[in-house]
Amino acid sequence: GSSSNNVIEGNVIANNGINTSIGSVGVAVGFGDGITLVGVDFTTIRNNLIINNFHSGVDMVGGGLVSSDNNLITSNTINNNNLAGLFQLGGAVAVGGIGITNSNFETINSNTVCYNTNLDFNINNVVGSSGTSNTCNNPDGWNDMGVTGCTLPCAPTPTCVIPMDDLYITSTTQLCTGTYNIIDS
Repeated sequence: GSSSNNVIEGNVIANNGINTSIGSVGVAVGFGDGITLVGVDFTTIRNNLIINNFHSGVDMVGGGLVSSDNNLITSNTINNNNLAGLFQLGGAVAVGGIGITNSNFETINSNTVCYNTNLDFNINNVVGSSGTSNTCNNPDGWNDMGVTGCTLPCAPTPTCVIPMDDLYITSTTQLCTGTYNIIDS
């Protein structure tokens, strides 16, 4: 069977190196995705901050006998992920901020998908997916309704990093000035 009608809302999902995913094929170890959907349909992912993950911000897996279809991804910030912001995989490794492969009829609206290492979106073998009012610079085949690419471009790359719990700081990290209340998780 598969999982459906789930809601993932209002979370900070950051700095994942290895993760677990739950879906129709059982529990699997992932490769640092913020959220992984495997054979999951009619799920809503909204109002989440999904940043600084080793692999994808959101990874929707389809291929073979499973697909992840009819999901809604709306009003999320999916930034600074190493390989992808939102990613759908279907039997092939693809890289992108929001990726869709062998998963169909996804609705992707009003997301900010920026500053991901390779692509903001990665689209492969998709039918009927649509969206509007997304912000990105590297759409790789994604087109919001009525435009080529995303409706809005990303702001210029920030020159500083806002401090947060579990932030890895190197000698080249430039922190943004200000006062921050960082709660240890």
